[in-house]
Amino acid sequence: MKSAPAMRRALRRTVRDMLIVASVLCMIFGGGMLWNELQESAASDYEMPTLPAAQGETSPPESPGRVNWGSLRGGAPEAVAWITVPETQINYPVVQWSDNQHYLEITASGQPSRYGAIFMDYRNHGDFSDFYTVLYGHNMRSGKMFGNLKLFRDKKFFDRVRYGSLQTPEKTYRLQFFSFAETYSTGEYYRNLAFFVPGEKEDFLAMLKKTAGHWREIPLGPQDRILALSTCFSATGDQRTVLLAKIVEM
Repeated sequence: MKSAPAMRRALRRTVRDMLIVASVLCMIFGGGMLWNELQESAASDYEMPTLPAAQGETSPPESPGRVNWGSLRGGAPEAVAWITVPETQINYPVVQWSDNQHYLEITASGQPSRYGAIFMDYRNHGDFSDFYTVLYGHNMRSGKMFGNLKLFRDKKFFDRVRYGSLQTPEKTYRLQFFSFAETYSTGEYYRNLAFFVPGEKEDFLAMLKKTAGHWREIPLGPQDRILALSTCFSATGDQRTVLLAKIVEM
């Protein structure tokens, strides 16, 4: 029969060996997941290429150039906009469906993929005419889709990247980023997208400022339009990262 010290040493070796095996499996699994993600990333980029500026046209850094809507909708019939955020990989079409599930595992071009697509909440009007509009995208390890939203957690990055662009078939808008927040999927950021009661918009703006992780003072009022870029950042999917922008017509 082994002595107590010998048993303790054997137990420590067993625990150590189990930890080593677990670490190796994590590296293999995590590396495999990232490799699969990179492969899907290349396929996703091929299915939905970015659209260049018209020949001879010059554009600000936050703009991808004018979108050829005929060409885009040939590959993405439900596209309602194109969104670009400089210094990130966010340069995608925005689509919309009759629910918030369809585009979780379907690309903008209709192909099955866990990358999904950047899509607008089904409760919003597709022309961005609402006071508050929400866009969703997956938080991919590679930074694709809305994976780069986490960069805005860094105050220096938030302070530097102040603008993006949004194009619709009718208009081009500048996105003026003013808030970065971390919240929950059941929170006030998602509960109500229709504002009918007097004072609701003002209360909502006050809530945004109170719950912001980073906030930039810009003119904001009930007459303005706000865009939320949202992604999850927890394994359960209930915690969300939100970047907010004021939609300004160019």
